[in-house]
Amino acid sequence: MCIRDRFGYYLPVSKLDMVGVRKMRFLGMENWGLITMLLPFLLVDELTPIERRQRIARLIGHEVAHQWFGNLISISWWRFVWLKEGLARYLEFCFADHCFPKWDMWVEFHSEVLDAALSMDADPDTTHPVVCSGGFDNPRTIFDKFDTISYGKGASVLRMVASLMGDQCLQEALQDLVHTYAFGNFNGDDFGSCLNRHYKAFHGDTVTCDIVELLSYWLEHPSHPLVFVVQDTKLHVTQVQAPHRSLGVIPTLLMNHKQVSLMGVVTSPTTTVSNSLRPPAHMADSPGASVTPTVKALRTRSEVALP
Repeated sequence: MCIRDRFGYYLPVSKLDMVGVRKMRFLGMENWGLITMLLPFLLVDELTPIERRQRIARLIGHEVAHQWFGNLISISWWRFVWLKEGLARYLEFCFADHCFPKWDMWVEFHSEVLDAALSMDADPDTTHPVVCSGGFDNPRTIFDKFDTISYGKGASVLRMVASLMGDQCLQEALQDLVHTYAFGNFNGDDFGSCLNRHYKAFHGDTVTCDIVELLSYWLEHPSHPLVFVVQDTKLHVTQVQAPHRSLGVIPTLLMNHKQVSLMGVVTSPTTTVSNSLRPPAHMADSPGASVTPTVKALRTRSEVALP
């Protein structure tokens, strides 16, 4: 499937050129019908390492995706930078994975995107809600919004939503969004409502959550939950507040392992443990995060029996 078929909307341009330039502030820029890229991220020869080839494929996919999401339809204000950049970051991996399936690009997503986002999101000095608030009074502060949280965490949340909705359902929702707001502006509410409408229409009675509510939890609050899974005869799942990077993950696990009381045991023979994609209680006004089985607490622990 070519990328224009994925979006279901043919761009009203007669061409889409890519031009290599020697000096530029960014790796690439999605000018309408004329993508500019730094020469080292456009030219490939037989000596180009696989890592650079993957980054070039991602960059091309990113800038091409912006022809639809960024150019054809645009965000209504800078607080929705994540919608423009996080969506393009997610789509660049869809593009690269489709063109080069042997590269295992979604494995690269974890190391190149998710890990960096988790690291920045765990530091109280650098984390912030994905949906930006304030700081739009000058170009410098607006530029600062284009960071790992907007790109990486935004893309990671979208990937979770995609795994919940299914690729076909998400594709139909994005096509609807493009047709509805072509040559216009859209915001986070428009995006969430569109996804929610298609999710319910596509899955019917099997729908288990509200996409708008899910997005609000993950996008409007900083940080993220930390989940530990230990396996013996059962799966022991513990969810805690993400630690500051200076504390370290292992000390946090050991500390919480001593303090957490058993919240419940599932005796059915299953190895599947899933969360509701919500952050823990300290990040939202909700009663708390939930795991299988459902528990409501800042620090939660569950056990699932193995067959």
